[in-house]
Amino acid sequence: LTVIITGNKTSKVYTGSVQTVNGYTSNAPANVNVNLKDGHKAEARGILVGDYPMGLTEEDFDVTSENYSNIKVEVIDGGLTITPITEELVVRISGTRESRVYTGSEQRVEGSTSNAPANVSVSLKAGHKAEARGTVAGTYPMGLTAGDFDVTSANYSNIRVEVVDGGLTITPVTSELVVRINGTRESRVYTGSEQSVEGFTSNAPANVSVSLKTGHNAEARGTVVGTYAMGLTAGDFDVTSANYSNIKVEVIDGGLTITPITEELVVRISGARESRVYTGNEQSAEGFTSNAPANVNVSLKAGHKAEVRGTVVGNYPMGLTVADFDVTSANYSKIRVEVTDGSLTITPVTEELVVRIRGTVDSKVYTGSEQSATGYTSNAPANVTVDLKAGHTAEARGTVVGTYPMGLTEDDFTVASANYTKIKVEVTDGSLTITPVTEELEVRISGNKASGVYTGNGQSVSG
Repeated sequence: LTVIITGNKTSKVYTGSVQTVNGYTSNAPANVNVNLKDGHKAEARGILVGDYPMGLTEEDFDVTSENYSNIKVEVIDGGLTITPITEELVVRISGTRESRVYTGSEQRVEGSTSNAPANVSVSLKAGHKAEARGTVAGTYPMGLTAGDFDVTSANYSNIRVEVVDGGLTITPVTSELVVRINGTRESRVYTGSEQSVEGFTSNAPANVSVSLKTGHNAEARGTVVGTYAMGLTAGDFDVTSANYSNIKVEVIDGGLTITPITEELVVRISGARESRVYTGNEQSAEGFTSNAPANVNVSLKAGHKAEVRGTVVGNYPMGLTVADFDVTSANYSKIRVEVTDGSLTITPVTEELVVRIRGTVDSKVYTGSEQSATGYTSNAPANVTVDLKAGHTAEARGTVVGTYPMGLTEDDFTVASANYTKIKVEVTDGSLTITPVTEELEVRISGNKASGVYTGNGQSVSG
């Protein structure tokens, strides 16, 4: 006897839940028992679209009958077929959306969610990302579209994908941010030229902009020893950031400090030196020069002078010493002073000087006694000496009417002066003229008288 056992078969539409089919049928005649063995089942289960066989074989069954001694069993397996849903499935994918407070570091959000039912695969295509990254305050979209996803399922034959983009929103820090700005500070040694320092630093974190306002400077300039402030205030700066809603600005001013040179400075002072030709008048030289660099003050002390005066030929020193000067500078801490004295040199006149000497010319009326004329005059300027040589005189003597010359020549004189190198002497002789008395002179003439005793000889008287 051939008994054919057929497992039940059915087809069901996918529901997302477990579906089953069980049982079997056979062509066994009456009085032939067909039973599943203990622990064996005639059942198929499935969830997803597909074929699920029961896996029945003759080993699953006991087929017995007292009426047949030779029974052959044939089994036709049963099973469950689950078919796809043919109605449209709308899968909505939403990129992750997050809001975070600014930290100064890069932040990111990633991932997506969907309403896809079980057994619908939603995945990013190779090389695509559901990610947004950002550092500063702002909104960073993922830029997701349906083209970024693979949405598949054997359980649905008609799937439509809708995508809501995700993104990261970074919001500003609301707690107070204190930005401290420090102007640059530098110390430099005095050079004699203008020096400068500029710039500033701040503790501003990344993505906080610190800049000087238009027309404002963070600069200090100076030349001489001292401290030069930049004069910075919060009003000089623009401090901005979309990442902080409450920024407080504190400013520490910058500046330049110029310090003195510590190496010795030798200041050489030279009194004025002048040479002038003798004029006969008082002449002077005054003043001084020095090699003192700029911003070193060289001045005469109160009551001291850099001056010399002279008239005649010679050298006249000023007599300057270090003690006559104040030499000061905040730019040098060690100054040594050296002084070279000044002077006035008066030199002789080199052009010829003509000295005209005139002996005294005198006219006197006759007195009957010896009379004289003495002396001389000259046109010699001051500081030219005109002297008679030893043993020589400028004198004329006479008693009777007449002219008596002195007999003067240039050999009678010594004409000398350190103020003239070439002196020519011209002499005009002096004289004494005795003139007659012009008043009437009464002359009484008396003959001589004599009285004598007669002698007999001739006697006479005369005169």
